Amino acid sequence: MLTGVYAARNIVGEKHDVWSVNTEKAYHEAGQVAHEVKGHRLVPSRVSPLQTETPLLPDTVSQAAFARLDTLALGIAMGTISGVGLFLATVVLLLQRDAVVGPHLSLLGHYLWGFQVTWTGAFTGLIEAGVGGFLSGYLSASLRNWSMTAYTLVVQRHAAAKARMRNSDGGSAGSA
Repeated sequence: MLTGVYAARNIVGEKHDVWSVNTEKAYHEAGQVAHEVKGHRLVPSRVSPLQTETPLLPDTVSQAAFARLDTLALGIAMGTISGVGLFLATVVLLLQRDAVVGPHLSLLGHYLWGFQVTWTGAFTGLIEAGVGGFLSGYLSASLRNWSMTAYTLVVQRHAAAKARMRNSDGGSAGSA
């Protein structure tokens, strides 16, 4: 943040060295500094890969890459947005003193049973759009979770088949 403040002050005419912020060793974690700073700028250097004791399991990698969606949370969020959004749209139209009240919004009556652009219809739309939004959010999160699980399974099986082919080719070539 201090670098940003210095850069902004430099624009208005002050003279601050933005490359001198947090260069002291106290700001760096132990073992993380690869080399000392010799100039004004850091020069990129090759990074060695992280060595771990145990390799990451494919399930762990896939879970990190494709985190599961919370079906209940997405359902509640979409239900709330749908229901409250339709309710507010209906209320705004009702509060306007126009001669024609919501000819386009009233077309939702074909999809939501009992919905009209009236105060009763606003509450009916709140409930029905909320339930419909919840179901669509819940089902879409479930479908996404299922498809990611299936995709991960296909990728894992493909990788296992490739590994078996490599092992079988390497074993037969070594014995001949």
